[in-house]
Amino acid sequence: MFFLIVIYTSKISPLFWRKNMRYVFFPSLLSKLWAETKYLWKDIWKILMAFNAIGLLFNKEWQAKRRVRWHDNVRFIQENGGWNWFRVWFFIGTTLIATGAVLSTPVFFFLYSWKVVLLHAITSLLVIRFMHHLVGTAIGAGYHRLWSHPSYRAGRFLQYWYACWGAAAAENSIIKWAVDHYCHHRWVDDMWKDPYSFTRGFLFAHIWWVLRDKKNDNFRDDFRNFSEEEIRDIEKQEQRLQKNPVVMFQNRYYTPLLLIFGLVIPVALLVGIQVGFQAFFSLDIPLWVNVVEGVVVAIVRMFYSHQVTFLVNSLAHCFGFHPNEETSPTNAYYFVARFSRFFGILGVDIGEILRHGTHHDNEMQWWTEVWTWDYDPIQRTIALTSKMGLSKVGPINEKKKAKLVLAQAKYLRIPEEKLQQPVEEAKRILAKAAARTKAVETF
Repeated sequence: MFFLIVIYTSKISPLFWRKNMRYVFFPSLLSKLWAETKYLWKDIWKILMAFNAIGLLFNKEWQAKRRVRWHDNVRFIQENGGWNWFRVWFFIGTTLIATGAVLSTPVFFFLYSWKVVLLHAITSLLVIRFMHHLVGTAIGAGYHRLWSHPSYRAGRFLQYWYACWGAAAAENSIIKWAVDHYCHHRWVDDMWKDPYSFTRGFLFAHIWWVLRDKKNDNFRDDFRNFSEEEIRDIEKQEQRLQKNPVVMFQNRYYTPLLLIFGLVIPVALLVGIQVGFQAFFSLDIPLWVNVVEGVVVAIVRMFYSHQVTFLVNSLAHCFGFHPNEETSPTNAYYFVARFSRFFGILGVDIGEILRHGTHHDNEMQWWTEVWTWDYDPIQRTIALTSKMGLSKVGPINEKKKAKLVLAQAKYLRIPEEKLQQPVEEAKRILAKAAARTKAVETF
C-alpha cells in the first residue's frame, strides 16, 4: 500500500519523486542519519563521564580528585550559616505538590469526564508556560544581563516589569541574586568562594547551596572565607545596586511582590480562563475547585522555574561548551543546539547551558548567539525591547563574534559544508577589521 501511494504521488509530481525517493529505501535513510550523527557518538562517553558528577557513584578517580563527599557539603553548610529550614521545607513542599499534581492527573479521568479533565489540563499547562515565560525572561534579561552584568540599559518601565516578575520566581531579591552571581563569576567553581561551586558536586551546585542560611545583611559573617579586599569588592557591587531606586523598591517590597505576581495573578488568570470555558461548554464545577487548582498550578510553575534556572548552575558546569577546551562535547553541542528552539517551547534555554563557557569569557555582552543554529530567547527578547524603545543595546561586536566562530570551529567536528560559509565570513570580517586598523595607523 505504501509503495502504491509513492508511485501514485510520483505520477502527480515528478519533482516530489526526485526529492523524496531517497527516503523510501531504508538503507539510504540510515546512511543520511549516520552522516548527520556520526560525529556525535564520539562525545557520548564525555557526556556520560560528565554526568557521573550527579551522584559521584561510578568514577572513584574523579571522587578522589575532587575530595568532596556529600557529608563534606553537609559540614560546610553547618559551619557556614547552617540550614535555612524555611527553604528546606519550602522546596520539599513544592517538589511533593508538583510531583503529586503530575502523578494524580490520571485519577481525575475516573472522577470527571475526559472533556473536563482535558480542558483543565490544557488550560493549566498554558498558564504554567505563559507565567514561566514572564518569570524566566525577568530572571534572564533582568536579574542576569541587566543588573548582574550591566550589558545593556533599560527604561524605568522595563526595570519595574523585570523587578516585579523576577520576584515571582522566588529566587531572592535582585541585590542578593546579583551579589551571589558576582562571586560566582569572579571565583568560578572555587570550593570556598563560589556560592554554587560545581567542584562540590552536581547536587550542591543545583539545589543544596540555596538551602544554606546566608546572612547577606552582615557581609563579615557570611563571607568569612574572603579577604578584606575581596569583601570590599563585594560591598561595592551591593552599593552599585543600592543606587538604583527600582532595585531598592523590590528589595523593600519583595514578599508582597512575590505573593501578588507569583500566586495571586496566576490563580486569578487560571480561574478566569476556566470559568469562561465552563460557562461556554455548560460545565457545572464549583469555584473552589478552580481556586485550588490555580494554587497548585502556581506552585508547579514555581517548581519548574526553579529547576530550569538551577540547571544553568549545575548542568551547564557539567559539560557547558567552552571554545578553548578539546574535552568539551562540541559535537553534542552542535546536535543539541539544532533543537534549541524545541527546548525553547518548553521554556528551557538550552543555549544558556550549551554556551555557558562562552558566557563566562564574555560576561558583559548581551548577545550569545554565534552560529546560525544558535537560539537564545533572552538575547532576542532584549533585541525586541530595544526595537520597542524600552531599552538600549550596543551593536553586536562582529569582530569578537568572528573570533569566537574561528575558535569554536577548531573543535566542531561536523561536516565541512556546515562550517565553510560561517568560517569564510568570519575570516572576511577579521581581514576587513585588520585592514581598517592598518589604514588608521598609516594615516
